[in-house]
Amino acid sequence: MRVLRKSADVAQFGTVRAQQYETRIRRVIPGYDTLHAAIGAILQSMLGSQADILVVGSGTGTEILELGRRNPGWHFTAVDPSPEMHQVAKERVQVAGLADRVRFSVGHVCDLPLTPAYDAATSVLVAQFLPDTGAKDDFYDGIAWRLRPEGTLITADYTFGEAMDRDLAEASWRDWALANGLSESEADRMMRRVRGEQHPVSVWRLCTILTEAGFGTPFGFFHALSIRAYAAKLRGHVMRRPH
Repeated sequence: MRVLRKSADVAQFGTVRAQQYETRIRRVIPGYDTLHAAIGAILQSMLGSQADILVVGSGTGTEILELGRRNPGWHFTAVDPSPEMHQVAKERVQVAGLADRVRFSVGHVCDLPLTPAYDAATSVLVAQFLPDTGAKDDFYDGIAWRLRPEGTLITADYTFGEAMDRDLAEASWRDWALANGLSESEADRMMRRVRGEQHPVSVWRLCTILTEAGFGTPFGFFHALSIRAYAAKLRGHVMRRPH
């Protein structure tokens, strides 16, 4: 499997940044809380009262808190390469009374065993860090291999439309961040990181990658500036093969 061991990405989420993440992310990602509420609504309409959910790039645990509080029969496996992010997530999960329903794994989705399989998986602001040189394909393949037949994928990332080039997408994103409290220097630094570390693809390309990984036609359910979220169901069985 060609998914990168994102050492640079792990380094950027050290102890201080992990602790500040929840405050900062709302200033730079448009509709962050609405996105998570929408994810909850979609999954509640697609899953039963009992479900096992894989949270890929679980970060500080926002998805787990949003989904776990509303669904007492759901259990979660949280995978993230940053121990510092995991520590913040564990503390938040403990305070919320969800610790007995969450298993944490430091690493990447490719590090997880192929069984047991999951009813659903979420990937929020993760795949955008992977280059479109096979790594994105392998990333979604790895998720598909760990889902049950007809399992559900929720994916949300920086994605640009065919009619909007990347320069326009990033200019509007920068303006949004400025309007939400970032200084000019902070906004410039944010965009340098975006251009240097993120690898967005077009909506068309994303749909192609998901289809080739074994998912049905993606359903778009959230769009705020350049952040788009999709739900897709696995088309039956996916070959379980080692990396």
